[in-house]
Amino acid sequence: SSQRNYHGTPHSTDTDGDRWTVIRANLAVTKETVEVDGIGTGVAPVGETGKALAGDKVVWKVNPSLTASSQDPAPVENVTITDTLPKYVTYNAACTEGLTGGTAPSTVTPNADGTTTLVWNLGTITPNAKIAPRLICTDVDPFTPNGLGLTNVVNVKGDGIVPLKRHTTNHTVTVQQAAALAL
Repeated sequence: SSQRNYHGTPHSTDTDGDRWTVIRANLAVTKETVEVDGIGTGVAPVGETGKALAGDKVVWKVNPSLTASSQDPAPVENVTITDTLPKYVTYNAACTEGLTGGTAPSTVTPNADGTTTLVWNLGTITPNAKIAPRLICTDVDPFTPNGLGLTNVVNVKGDGIVPLKRHTTNHTVTVQQAAALAL
C-alpha cells in the first residue's frame, strides 16, 4: 500500500488534486458606537476608536449580515449574535428597550471576570434578508481608570456556516475622566 501525501494547502502536485469549498451563505458582522435619541457618547464608526466619559452611556451598534449569491438561497437555522461587554461596562436594559431600534437580547449573563455576555437567538434567516442592527445601551462605570480602552467583542454564527474571522469583530472606546480632584 502506498502512502498518500495529499496536502490541500498550499496547492500541491499530488495526484489527489485540489479541493474547493462551496459556501452556501456569507455571514458577517461589524460594530460601531452611535448616538440614538440623544443618548450615547464615544461615537465612532466601524474601525475607529471612540472616546467616552466615565459615568456616561455608550450605545454599541452591531451590524450583522447574511448574504448569498443564489437567487433562492436555503435558510440558515439557529442564527445567533453573541456580544461580550467589557469590564467597567454595565448593560442597561431599560435604556436599550427605550431606544428607537433597541432590541433586548434573549439572554444576559454576568461573567465572573466582570464582563457580560448578551445573546440574541435570531432563529432561521434566509440569506439576503435584512437583519436589523442590534443597539446596546450601556453605562460606563464612573470609576473606570482614565485612558482605559474598553473593547466590546461580537460574534455571529449559524448552523452549517463554517466559522471565519469575519464572524467576529470588536470595537473599542477609550474612557476619559471628566475632572480631577484638587485640594
